[in-house]
Amino acid sequence: MHLELYDVRLWFVSDVGRPLAGLKVKVVSVQPRGAYSLESSAGPSGLLFLRAVPRATYSVKAYWPGSDIKVYEGAVIVTDNVERRLKCMVYDVMLRLTTRRGTPLSSAKVSLKLPDGLTVSAMADKKGAISLVNVPVGEVKVVDAEWMGYSLELKPSAFSVSASRVYELTAVNVASLKVRVVGALGQGLGPATVIVRSATFESKFTTDPSGVALIDLPHGVYNVTAIAYGRSTSTTAYVLGDTEVTLRLEVYAVILGQPLGLYELLALMALIVALAVVVAVIVHEYAAKREKMLFRV
Repeated sequence: MHLELYDVRLWFVSDVGRPLAGLKVKVVSVQPRGAYSLESSAGPSGLLFLRAVPRATYSVKAYWPGSDIKVYEGAVIVTDNVERRLKCMVYDVMLRLTTRRGTPLSSAKVSLKLPDGLTVSAMADKKGAISLVNVPVGEVKVVDAEWMGYSLELKPSAFSVSASRVYELTAVNVASLKVRVVGALGQGLGPATVIVRSATFESKFTTDPSGVALIDLPHGVYNVTAIAYGRSTSTTAYVLGDTEVTLRLEVYAVILGQPLGLYELLALMALIVALAVVVAVIVHEYAAKREKMLFRV
């Protein structure tokens, strides 16, 4: 009796084509049932090489290392030597951390529990993004998160990974602080420097030309200082939701880049009035003198 035997090469790859090493693989013949059975592991390149396999249809199942998470299940028909790439349910995940108004949570620190039970920690980049590669199918849970020294509450706190894509996480305990820097008459003073301090951090911001700065902060109590034209003032802001504070500086006008307080403004106005009087007197004297000269002629 002649037994047909063939070589089978199976490459296990992720959703984006990255080789997956160390997968536990079970190969069992379906037709005829149970005639052939093998348990092995994929090599460093993701290759499982089966030598001298009988002609048959085989069930192939692959499991994530150290777990019972099934990342591949399919059938392989062997009627000749076989070479196949098997795409597994293992994904590249991009997390994007933002506030409710869409501001990226730059440098936020997050700890995550992956579907296989492994806990990983990562820091968001300037765009609030965190990249995770080779995440097996299943649920990812947020263990804890921190930003600016404050604990973050991210929603959703758990999500199911079933594709290589971007997963949005929003900090629900971060609110907007609107700071208005104005002069003594309520006029906007900008650009001005705004310094926000708390027990855990200090940061500087710059207002727009109208004297307004919109700052995202974790819920908490902050000291807010405004500085413009060499003058400053401070207040306390309780940020438990979207909040607005106004900081008023003793500036009545700005002339040629120089701020004027009340007394300075009054002195300037008095000077202008005095100059106007002097000019008026000079003009009057000139007109009178000219009139006398005309009468003599």
